[in-house]
Amino acid sequence: MYRRNAPIAQPVATAKSSIIKGSVQKVNLVLKPIRGKSIVEAISLVSRMRKHAALDVKQTLLSALSNAEQSGHIDIDSLIVKNISAGKAIMLKRFQPRARGRIFGVTKHYSKIYIELHQSEEA
Repeated sequence: MYRRNAPIAQPVATAKSSIIKGSVQKVNLVLKPIRGKSIVEAISLVSRMRKHAALDVKQTLLSALSNAEQSGHIDIDSLIVKNISAGKAIMLKRFQPRARGRIFGVTKHYSKIYIELHQSEEA
């Protein structure tokens, strides 16, 4: 339950990717299993996934890990993926010719990813 005077934990590191090929729904299939996991476990899970967006998610996780290393003396093993989300980015509109001189619209969806790493509470 949300407490009114509870302190808000600041993230240790953040990373974002702005243009990922694929819809938000497809990217969320990759993000859902790694929410709340440690950073090492999340990278190993994403490495074994056979989804198209898994490579871009892995690169964003590695970027967040690199940002955490640059920020100071932080134990990498104690970092967890606290917040990871996908949102809508650009949408390319293309047209395909159809029978009898008509055209058919094709939309190509792109997504963006936002990752926050926090220090685990046990450490």
